[in-house]
Parts: sequence; C-alpha cells; structure tokens
Amino acid sequence: MQAYKNSKILYVGNLSKTGNCYRRMLQLEKLVDTVDAIDIVPHIYASGLFTRLHYHLQIGPGIRSLNKAFKKKVSEQKYDIIWIDNRSYITASSLAYAKKTHPGTVLMSLLIDDPFGEFTRGWKIFLQSCRRLDWVFVQRPQNVQELKNIGAVNVDFCFRSFDPQWARPYAFSSKEERNKYRHEVGFIGTYEEQRAEYIAYLIEKGIKVKVIGSDWLGKNHWATIAPCYAGAAVYGDEYAKSLSGLSIALHFLRQGNRDQQDSRTFEIPACKTFMLAQRTPLHEQFFEEGKEAVFFDTKEELLNKIDYYLQHPAEREDIAEAGYKRSYASGYDHLSRLENILKKITAVTEEHLVTQDINKI
Repeated sequence: MQAYKNSKILYVGNLSKTGNCYRRMLQLEKLVDTVDAIDIVPHIYASGLFTRLHYHLQIGPGIRSLNKAFKKKVSEQKYDIIWIDNRSYITASSLAYAKKTHPGTVLMSLLIDDPFGEFTRGWKIFLQSCRRLDWVFVQRPQNVQELKNIGAVNVDFCFRSFDPQWARPYAFSSKEERNKYRHEVGFIGTYEEQRAEYIAYLIEKGIKVKVIGSDWLGKNHWATIAPCYAGAAVYGDEYAKSLSGLSIALHFLRQGNRDQQDSRTFEIPACKTFMLAQRTPLHEQFFEEGKEAVFFDTKEELLNKIDYYLQHPAEREDIAEAGYKRSYASGYDHLSRLENILKKITAVTEEHLVTQDINKI
C-alpha cells in the first residue's frame, strides 16, 4: 500500500463541476481515504460588486467568510495535507493557524495560473501567504525562482493534465451527429490578440478555421473571424465532440500567462485528434515532433503545415494515434500527475520524520 493511501486531505478550490479543479478533486478521492472540500464559489463569486472586490482586490465579506470556514474545518479535524488548488484566498494568518493547530499538516498549493505574468491582479493573498506553504507546485520554469525570491520553500513542477472521462475520443452515435461536429481545422479557446491574428491570417488564406470560445465577439479581427465563429465555450461531452470532430486542432498558448503548456496540450491528443501547437520547449518535451504532435512558430509555418497534413490524412491519423498513446504511457492524466505530487510530499515527510527520530537517539 502506498504511504499516502490513509491520508486525510482538505481540498480548497473552485468546485464548479465544469472545471478541472473539481475533476482533480475527484481523482484525489481515488488515491486517498478521505478528501474533505471547501468550495470557494459561494464565498468569492457572490453577485455584483463583491465578486469584483473578492477577485481583483481580494477584500470583502467573502474573503472573511471563506477563511472563517477554513479555520472551522481545521479546528474540527486533523488533516495530513491541506491542498489549495490554484488562486488562493486563504490568508497567511489562516495558514499559520492551521500549522499551529496541527504542526504535522502539510500545507501545499497547486498553482495553475501565473501570479507574476501579465494578469497579476487578484494574487495579493497568495503572494503574501506562499512563504507559509510547505510546497508549491507550478507550471512555469520562471515561477520557481520567482517564488523562492519571496520566501517559498519547496517549489516543484506539476504540469497540466487531462481527465479521461472528459477528454476522450468521442464515439458519435450516428452519421448525422458526426457530420454536425466534423470540420477540417478548428480552435477551442478564449480570445487573445495573437490567436485572433493567426486565425484571421489563415481564414484570409482560405482555411476556414472553426472557432469556439469566449470573448471573441467584437474584438480585433472579428470581421474576418465572425463567419467561422461557432459559439461560446463548451464543456463535458460537447467539448469531447468538438475536439473529436476536428481533423486538425490548433493549439495556441496564452502569452499573458507565459504558458509553455496548458490543459489542451494534453486534452487534444487524449481525444485522439491531431494537434498542431505552438512550439515550446515543454511541448517538445511532452510529444515527439512529427510523430506524436506537430508544432509551429510563425503564421507561414502554420499555414504550410495545415496544407500539408490536410493532403496527407494517413500520416495525420498516425500522429494523432501516437499522441493518444503517449498521453497515457507518459502519465499525462490527472490521476497520474496528482499521484506524483503525493509521492513527493510523502517521501519528504517520511525523510523528515526519520531525521527527527535519529536526532532523538
């Protein structure tokens, strides 16, 4: 039995059922005996003015009520691990209270977004409290030193991952359903200027890129993109259908977040769909170029590769199949990633306890 199997975890995060935070929690429940949860949504995402205060300025009644609920949980139950998923609204004083109440509890954060990138509003509490955490797991190489510079102790990597129940090859029930979702080239994701620029370029060159996602209406290049726009963000089966219906799924990373990979890095191959993604060192590490995925740097290279792989369907399908197999063989799913975190935490905790015992001799 793994050492972490008997652990009790208090999981704090946005538990909206369409999000990966919730899906990561479901996978943790398979790995340990007990997972209790605090959903930040009823505290932070109240209506109107308070939501903006909570999210952007990190002040207001929801911050206070969340931290009160956190302290109540900690006072009632001893947890082996307190797991904060992504953006934290748990204050430094609340973390200090948790440590004082149960000194052996491991305090950790799985940091999905970038508190040091372009979108820095709303990170005040995390930046003030991260030195209280025993572990911070990050996505970006730059974040390691940035966090250590402000007092974080153990900073390690846990990259994005996919949920096999969500990102999967979708078996269409009929020819009509298949035809509804079939499209040669598409992109699923939120508007960003570079994404719009590249997609508009492709459309002007005759590539009808199907675009699904939020915040596109009325933005730069909208006049070009509008005829190809297929609607707002999709989730669950609609997400799997939309990806599975594409011959080529484009993958643009978010520049403001300094991303080298994100969830779609793994969700597209997990749907057994051919991924044509921006080239980054991490993308090249996760998938072998030309065999498991294909990458691009410029608009011109992107266009050339779309033209080539549309004309070579057998080669395209072989790459999609290999990317799918790599996703499972290398453990890019939620369960495998989270298990690696637990192994790291447990190994260091056990080493610390052994050292303490030796020092008592």
